[in-house]
Amino acid sequence: MRLLIFMLFLVFVSCNKNVKSNDFFRDFEDNRWPFNQDVEFDFTIDQGEELWLHFGHIYDYDYDMIPIEMEITKTEGDLNKMFVIEKLKVKNVNGGDSGECLGDICDYYQKVNLKDLEPGKYHIVLRNKSDLPYLPNVLGIGYQIRKPNQ
Repeated sequence: MRLLIFMLFLVFVSCNKNVKSNDFFRDFEDNRWPFNQDVEFDFTIDQGEELWLHFGHIYDYDYDMIPIEMEITKTEGDLNKMFVIEKLKVKNVNGGDSGECLGDICDYYQKVNLKDLEPGKYHIVLRNKSDLPYLPNVLGIGYQIRKPNQ
């Protein structure tokens, strides 16, 4: 039943007209993201589009913030490599989930604050930078490329 709800939610999210592309890695064993398991994606971004991180987790997550390192490399032209530390704020100021939850499945989206990300092809590596051997109750991690709101 949870899988059906999750699939319906993904269909709903994928219908968002502002989302140009997305990818989501969900193959963590026992819903645990080990500190030594990098997640990698390739994407293309056009002028003015935004990069968003997508963190899927079980409802009432154990932690307020998730430290993630992003290594972003432009794969065409000059190889520019950037490292960005993001703290995904999965809890709001009242201690509730910041994401969109359906049953016990939550999806949290956070815009990556990179100024003037040039159009082109990129490779991104996401790393779990917590002090724990793994992050529990993680359903997946991914990204979205969004067109600005019209």
